[in-house]
Amino acid sequence: PHPRTIAHTVRGFDDVARLGAQVTIFRLGNDAGLARFIDQIARRVEGRVVVPDLDGLGAAVVGDYLRSRRHRR
Repeated sequence: PHPRTIAHTVRGFDDVARLGAQVTIFRLGNDAGLARFIDQIARRVEGRVVVPDLDGLGAAVVGDYLRSRRHRR
């Protein structure tokens, strides 16, 4: 990716984290560079990374949503 794209992406995650939002990143694919980038972003914003297989993507999204709702109460 272009460095400007990365900078905007990082800034966006920083903005969301500053607002206090819980960040969950769903990583699709096994590219090592992508995995490193996503792991760095997740650490930076104290977020989570979920790596579902494509068949389980829907269940992973719903499961994460329900988990986050239980922790907010």
